[in-house]
Order: sequence, then C-alpha cells, then structure tokens
Amino acid sequence: EGYKQALRENGRSVNEQLIAESDERPFAFSEKGGYRAMNALLEQESPPDAVFAASDMQALGAMRAVQEAGLRVPDDIALVGFDDIELSQCAGLTTLRQPARTMGGRAAESLLRRIETPGDSPVSSTVFSPELIVRQTCGAQSGTQDASVGLPLKTTS
Repeated sequence: EGYKQALRENGRSVNEQLIAESDERPFAFSEKGGYRAMNALLEQESPPDAVFAASDMQALGAMRAVQEAGLRVPDDIALVGFDDIELSQCAGLTTLRQPARTMGGRAAESLLRRIETPGDSPVSSTVFSPELIVRQTCGAQSGTQDASVGLPLKTTS
C-alpha cells in the first residue's frame, strides 16, 4: 500500500500489473517467494526495468529468476531489497537497512514503561526511516565501498 500511496502523492497512476505479491505461506518473504513473483513479472508483455522487493531474501530470489531468464541485474532490471541481511553484501544487493538496534531499544523502553506503570503508558507509534545502502544491483555507481544515505528518524505519539 505504501508503494501505491507514494505514486498517488506524486501524481502517478498505479499499474497493478507491476505489483507481484507472493503471499503463499510460508514463502511470502522468502527467496522462493521472490523467485515466483519475479517470474510472474517477467512473463508480462512489458516486464519492469526496476523492482523493489519487500525483503532481501525476496530480492535474492528475484535476482535468480532474472539471471535464469537470461537477463542481467542491473543492466536489464535494477533490483533493491529491504533489510540489509549479511547475504545481501555478498550478492552486491542495493537495500534499505532497518535500524534494528534502535528499533529493539525503543521496543524494550516501551515494554518497561508499560510494566512499571500499567495503564499509564499511552500507546504510541514510531516510524523508523531506513538507510539506503547503494551497491551494484540498482545500477548506480557507488565506488568500491557501500554508499549509504541516512534518512531522519520520525517518531509519532
């Protein structure tokens, strides 16, 4: 839904054919799920030239599907994942890194507040902005090391 919202907010139309979901359990965020979803996209009359996967494992599966189709990442299809798992470094996967340590710390703080003062702690929502880690799969030149772009942390209550 975030993808659709971003398109609408920027005056772009939503092309449902460019959205491939793999919600088949247990493959939703897996390599196999990304592989299946990418194959579905590649079967279209006009396949995409860039793909954002909801997880790095999905992106790695998508990368395998692209390569098996005789195409090249990023020359034919640019690819970006989400998580920045260790395996994504080996694969040269451009990804969005979640601030896992910060997220865990905030969750622990919230839990401790609720334990210490039950009923007094209002429910709050925190939005964590990921960090873009540019590697080889997006087609951008990042030099010899990972390039990263920090985005601000946004908190809402």
